[in-house]
Amino acid sequence: MSYQPVPLQETVPPLPPPKQHPTQQPISAPASGRFVPTHKYGPSASGQHESYLPGPGGQSRRHSDHSAVSGSSGMHSKQGVADPMGWGAMTGGPEDDDYMHNPDPKNDKKVPLISNFPTVIDKDTPQDAMSRKGFDGEDYNLVFSDEFEKDGRTFFPGDDPYWTAVDLHYWPTGDGKLVITMTQEPIHDLNYKSGMLQSWNQMCFQYSVYIEVAVSLPGTNTVGGFWPGVWMMGNLGRPGYGASTEGTWPYTYDSCDIGTLRNQTTADGTGPIAALTSGRNDGPISFLPGQRLSACTCKGEDHPGPDVSYGRGVPEIDILEGQIDLSVQRGQVSQSCQVAPFDERYQYLNTTKGGVQYDTDMTLWNSYLGGVYQEAVSSLTYVDNANYVNTGGQFGVYGFEYYADPNARDKGHITWVANGKKTWTMYPAAIGPSDSMKIGQRLITEEPMAMTVDFAHLQTPAEMLVDYVRVYQRPEGKLGCDPKDRPTADYIERHLNAYSNPNLTTWDAAGYTFPKNSLIDHC
Repeated sequence: MSYQPVPLQETVPPLPPPKQHPTQQPISAPASGRFVPTHKYGPSASGQHESYLPGPGGQSRRHSDHSAVSGSSGMHSKQGVADPMGWGAMTGGPEDDDYMHNPDPKNDKKVPLISNFPTVIDKDTPQDAMSRKGFDGEDYNLVFSDEFEKDGRTFFPGDDPYWTAVDLHYWPTGDGKLVITMTQEPIHDLNYKSGMLQSWNQMCFQYSVYIEVAVSLPGTNTVGGFWPGVWMMGNLGRPGYGASTEGTWPYTYDSCDIGTLRNQTTADGTGPIAALTSGRNDGPISFLPGQRLSACTCKGEDHPGPDVSYGRGVPEIDILEGQIDLSVQRGQVSQSCQVAPFDERYQYLNTTKGGVQYDTDMTLWNSYLGGVYQEAVSSLTYVDNANYVNTGGQFGVYGFEYYADPNARDKGHITWVANGKKTWTMYPAAIGPSDSMKIGQRLITEEPMAMTVDFAHLQTPAEMLVDYVRVYQRPEGKLGCDPKDRPTADYIERHLNAYSNPNLTTWDAAGYTFPKNSLIDHC
């Protein structure tokens, strides 16, 4: 699929930030006036195959008339930027950002509050799930779990201490599982309702994580059109709020060099040659605006800390993004790490030094390597056909284990799991320095990472079921969204408009400016 540029200058005027937890009012929809001051929880804005799926934040997807894999773009499901050409349906149908417009409940007073929430570890978690031996040989202990056994839980903003539903279907729990529903019905002049559940600014994990989810995927293994996803993203970006992710997603970078600049080129735009010619059709490699919170930030400029010498960003790791290989009528999941800045031709190192796949009959390198908004370090794995709601209704186990150490960055890794088995591992060498691009090492994420469960796209009605979410850490892992060594709370509080108005797609439209970069500005 060719990239369709988005007219970012045509953004709407910013809305005033919320005072407590009011629902945002989409400019395209009547104001609901919904405000529930009694809510006590919620985020405070204080053989290779090719996948059409975005490296999940990505806007564009390579298109092949001969490919039998279904799916479509999901950039603004995470970044808040529309790309109707990425749909598997005609433009004018449902869009990926349908869920970014808040619902208008008919009676706010009927929004239930659930008392006696579980502690961070759900009391319904089995005893044999309290610890595990990591793929790295280390001991991991359970630090968070949600078994979704409490029927009637809801996820309106403020209802739940760990999760918030982002618009549309504010689904309840039932029969011991989380039910995410997609229906064809009018909402905000559009035709489809689906949903996203996220722990942004409520529950985050840093440095050491094994996250495992049991999911029954929507539909069947023979019909494409859905885009189920479970992923983690750095807390400095709010999924679906494009202004918050401009210049931060998917940077995972702590060097001060050309990789921090717009388009990964020099200030005069004359080089490096690889940045100008190794993108699609021998064009530019990047349309990113530059790393907003880079290690080149001038002293005294706007930066989340701990000081301006730290490169900060919004990395993304995908547990799964579902699709169908229609050529063999089998389900697949894309398991990826999104990074910036980019390698020449988006080609990361996929030799054994950079990564290893454990069953090459089941797991294949994804031939989609990236686009002008992200590089996708990605593999595709076939999944059991019974793990679809309308096929066998069984739950498949998916996850990843990652470890990062700022003092030993060569020791990091990410290992993914599908069908209850490890599928592939990515090592830091996969995204090491590039001489031709004049960039340094991209990092296994050191940011506090929040969780997201997302379900969008075509066939309706449909459901995606989540039986549990469990998170484990090594002793050096951290729990929380505002760690001292990678703080986020004060920065979010100082830029509320970008984190509270989903209609804004640029930092400038939210009323803010990029900080000065020492490579091109006078400090």
